Parts: sequence; C-alpha cells; structure tokens
Amino acid sequence: EIQKTSMDEFFGNIQFDEYGQNTQPFLVTQYSNVSGGDASTDIVHPFAKASASVVFPRPSWPQMRCRYETAVLSQECSGKGLCDRTGTCVCNYGWAGDTCSSEESAEKTDHMTLILIVVLSSCGFAIVMVLALTVCRHILTKRRRRIIAEKEALARAIEVEDKAGIEKGKFALLHLGIPPFAITDFDEETRREQSEKRGIRLSYILSDEFLELAQKRTGLEDPTFYDMKDKFFFGDDALGKDQICPRDGKPGVALVDWVDKEWRGPTTHFLSWTWGYKVSLVRDALEHWTDTHGIDPKDVCLFMCFFVNNQYRII
Repeated sequence: EIQKTSMDEFFGNIQFDEYGQNTQPFLVTQYSNVSGGDASTDIVHPFAKASASVVFPRPSWPQMRCRYETAVLSQECSGKGLCDRTGTCVCNYGWAGDTCSSEESAEKTDHMTLILIVVLSSCGFAIVMVLALTVCRHILTKRRRRIIAEKEALARAIEVEDKAGIEKGKFALLHLGIPPFAITDFDEETRREQSEKRGIRLSYILSDEFLELAQKRTGLEDPTFYDMKDKFFFGDDALGKDQICPRDGKPGVALVDWVDKEWRGPTTHFLSWTWGYKVSLVRDALEHWTDTHGIDPKDVCLFMCFFVNNQYRII
C-alpha cells in the first residue's frame, strides 16, 4: 500500500518505491545571509529550482543578529567592520563604537598632530614631526598587513601539513614582534577551526583504498557502516586512537583528521544518510550523483558524521 502513496507536502511530492524509499527530491530552503532588511528564504535544492547556493557552515545566531542590527545601507557594522561569531562588530582601523560608526582614532590622531605642530612650530621641528608621524603610521600599517598575510600563509601551511611552511610562518611572525605564546595560541586555534570545518573528500569514499580498509577491518564483502563502527573505533588498533585531537587536545581523533591530507578539505556539502546503509549503496549513490551533475569527486568534501564527528567522544 505504501507504494501507492502520493502526497503533496510543503517540501514537495512524496512517493515510495518497492524498497520503501522516497523517490521524489525534497525541497530544501535556507534563510539568506543578508545584512539589513528582512531576511528572505531561498531554495537551495534541487539544483534545477535553486535560487541560491548552500551556505555551510552557517553563521551563528549572534553573528546574524549583529549583521542585521548594525547594517547601514545593507552593510554590516556600518560598512566599516565585520561581525564576529559572538555578535560583536570588529571595526576597521580608524573606526570605533558598537556599530563602527565613530572615527575616534582618526580624531584623536588629528588632535595630537595639531598640538604637536603648535608646540613645536617655534622650534622649527613641526614639519619634521608631522613627517615622522606619517612615516610611523605607514610603518605600523605595513606591519599590520604583513602580520595578516603571514597568519594566512601559516594557516594554509597548517592545513596541508607543510612542516617547512609552518616553521617559516612562525619565524616570520616572531620576527614581526608577535610573542611566542600568541603564535602558539594561533596555531592551536587554527588547527581546531580547520578540524571542525573539515569534510571527507568524496574521492576517498569512492576510492579502492577506503573500500579495502572497510572490507579488511570487518571481514565482510559489503559491510554497513554499523559493521565498521566497532572495527574502526574500538580495540587496540582503533584508527586514530592515539593521535591528539586538535579540537580538545585529548587522544582520539575524527576519521577526517586521521586520513591523509589529500582526502580532506573544507566542507562543501552536507550528507543526510544512515549508518545502516551498505558501503556499496553509499558509493553507488554518490557516484551516480557526480556522474549525473558532472561533478569532480575531488571537488566535493562531505559533512558525513561517520567521518567528521569525533566518534571517540560520542560512542
């Protein structure tokens, strides 16, 4: 009787095949990430009807509230800064206030410059001092930009486990006057954020390497992910059991942190599924999806709970 079911719901038509699986694509919506004005809802799936791309991971609620409440002409923080995840405006240089709408720093600098000119004009050093202040500001701005660039380069080196690049980046920050403890904090925070935002590369799911690992560990030709659970995460030879997790500093890591760096990357897609599926079903379905849409599996990194959640903290 279930095969005869045909219902039109908010998210689309529902029909079932002989296996009890829904055969119709669901309609997936998402609130637009717009600063200022009323939030709108966009369709993000199926692709043929999508009006916007999926945003993942989503901004935090405080961050979205900040973007809405501090918007001027649809630009968050008055167009002079950005909202962080705690819902606080981080202002650009020269701007201050809860909404980055005050030029306090610039006013103070101009006031100090005026005082220096008046006091030193009788001594003939006014022009020299103004030039000196301009040069100092230029040097500080240039240093600030170099620090940002070096941190970005260090983060990229950490992501690909480039040891030489990591050492070079830390030395560069140290040379720019960043304290060792601050460099260590940046390193740990970067590794934590990268780990939490990682997805398992689809090319790994479809690889012979993963299939052979699943078969060898379980002793089954076509195991389910429930079959793999105990063989992957329990026992003396559990995968990643002795590695230190970048998320909490304790032994035991997520599979996405255990696999080689070529098999992971920033998450691009979220996969809804169940551990009861056999590995062949998952691989066939994902391969069909990539073939149908002309997608390169190397360009897709999935949020797939079996791989990206730290199972040592869950099961």
